[in-house]
Amino acid sequence: MATASPSMMDGMMNMDTTAMPSMMDMDDIDGHNHGSTGSSSNDVFCYAPGQTMSMVGFFAIGLENKGETQCINLLWEEWTLDTAEKFGFACLGIFLLAICLQYSFKARSGFIKELLEGQKMDFMARKLLKLYICALYTIQITLGYGLMLVAMTYNVEMFCMILSGLCVGFFMFLIEEPAVGSCNCDGHPTQVAVVEEGSQNKDVEVKVEEDARA
Repeated sequence: MATASPSMMDGMMNMDTTAMPSMMDMDDIDGHNHGSTGSSSNDVFCYAPGQTMSMVGFFAIGLENKGETQCINLLWEEWTLDTAEKFGFACLGIFLLAICLQYSFKARSGFIKELLEGQKMDFMARKLLKLYICALYTIQITLGYGLMLVAMTYNVEMFCMILSGLCVGFFMFLIEEPAVGSCNCDGHPTQVAVVEEGSQNKDVEVKVEEDARA
């Protein structure tokens, strides 16, 4: 009976040990392609790679079949909304940021009013108040441009969250604020006065001029 030589045995051992890792690598590759988004196509919320702006216009993830829309990269590539939970929290955060933007308008308006009325305020207090106003203005433009970039994703859900947050913020903080219809273009503020004439009320713009003798 013929017996295998030691060299033949070593060759067979080497063949088996080299074949097994290659098969495992194929499984890993297959798992990398499909395991990151779910065990089946029905579990996929969206497909990669993510996008920051839709090139085809507005789209709604909720109206499409699961897995048929491209994932959204919210401002940064690392913020990929590839699950329903991430997308839901992102929409909630956008809604709250829009409310904060409206509150910043009210807060800055209050500080400006305090600055204009504080004639007897000392120098350091006025400077500190101006720093507060500048900080709020910085927050305003940051939130405003940030929400604009979110709207540029052309996602319907996020766009609706921005509009809803702005409306809710206006109702909470600005609805009772006096309408600012004055123009300060020539350095003189104007205000609207109501003058009765017969049975009709007419809005007359009255320019408030400084008393030259004051």
